[in-house]
Amino acid sequence: MRKFIILSCFLFLNYFMFGQWVNLGQKKNVTMVESNIGYRYVNEFVTPATGGIYKVFSTQNDWQTESLVNDEVGEPYGYSKIEGIDFINSSDGLRTIASGWQGSYFKFQKTADYGVTWEAFGQPISNFALTDLYMVNNTLGYVAGNAYDLSHGALYKLTQSSSIQIFEVDTLTFNSGGTNVEFTSASTGYIVVRDTNQITYVYKTVDSGNNWNGVFTDAEHTLSSVSFPDDLVGYISSADGLIFKTIDGGVNWEDVSPESSESIYSIDFINETVGYIGCGEGRILRTLDGGLTWDEQVSGVYSNIENIEMTNPTTVYCSSAGESLLKNSDALSVKQTTIDNSVCFVYPNPAEDVISISLQNNGEINNIEIYNQLGVRVLSTKKTEIDILNFESGFYYVIIFSGKHHFSTNFIKLR
Repeated sequence: MRKFIILSCFLFLNYFMFGQWVNLGQKKNVTMVESNIGYRYVNEFVTPATGGIYKVFSTQNDWQTESLVNDEVGEPYGYSKIEGIDFINSSDGLRTIASGWQGSYFKFQKTADYGVTWEAFGQPISNFALTDLYMVNNTLGYVAGNAYDLSHGALYKLTQSSSIQIFEVDTLTFNSGGTNVEFTSASTGYIVVRDTNQITYVYKTVDSGNNWNGVFTDAEHTLSSVSFPDDLVGYISSADGLIFKTIDGGVNWEDVSPESSESIYSIDFINETVGYIGCGEGRILRTLDGGLTWDEQVSGVYSNIENIEMTNPTTVYCSSAGESLLKNSDALSVKQTTIDNSVCFVYPNPAEDVISISLQNNGEINNIEIYNQLGVRVLSTKKTEIDILNFESGFYYVIIFSGKHHFSTNFIKLR
């Protein structure tokens, strides 16, 4: 049994250390909700009299195969189409259907059966150009967009029977790209807007949008995307390559920008330390230490990386302006983070109940993160004596944070 575990761990380790970005093909309008599982939509225009047909496809194996789960005909004498889609898990999702003149009339639909059937959710809204759709849970969602004359933006809260406008300022609009809306819970959320002078603002609510307070203003850089993995820790990117970070819910911000990132189109953090940014010309940058250091990865494409989605700490998807869908399931391996047992020590290893973790020369340890074979973080702690009695048997990957540096090691949990 021990030989089998050790062999399995060796194979897993090589998967982590040598995994690459893989092009999954020409796919657009895709959202990935779990590793390998995702949805995409397709709009087809038939004739002005019959209107449009919109379809939803799903995959269980990273689009090696896909299934048509929903196929509907829109309203006649007008091009009905899906404008946006968002899923909170593999079964529950929210979509917008645009119709009418210039597609400015929006209705919303929810599914709870993997996209097979969709029912009305909220109330329709009009004179609207969608920028963001965000589903919080089965009973709550948010939708942002701008009036068609681009004079002002608006944010709506969607419930089962209502669509309530909760933010609107005549001179403020949402960006047409990036992520403008991020909710960490049903009550706490952040939005990014800009005024006619291109000054960008970040607003925060802690009461489901009833009240908003400004937490960030930038007159020099156009903020392009926001990512908050929890209520307090968040990151904002600018179009010209800057990254700002807060650890206190927007009260204070620090610059954690990469040395050279040029334009940034998308950003996503799965937790307070692990995140990716998508840049121009196919560049992708990653951090494992909350922005203290960044490493660049080769995507294999040369168009802008416009959307980044992390489904867990080790599985990342992104899409390019050329409509290529890419996947990297190697989020924990970086060239600066190699497994070096001459620097990091785990004792005993293999172990059954308790392990002790240390660094060479009694180096300072600020935090320790432990991941299982699926790439799911199972523990984050500042303790160096760790009880693993209730861990499942198998291989575990460890990241040790020490000042501005991080180190990696591994251990085997026995039964």
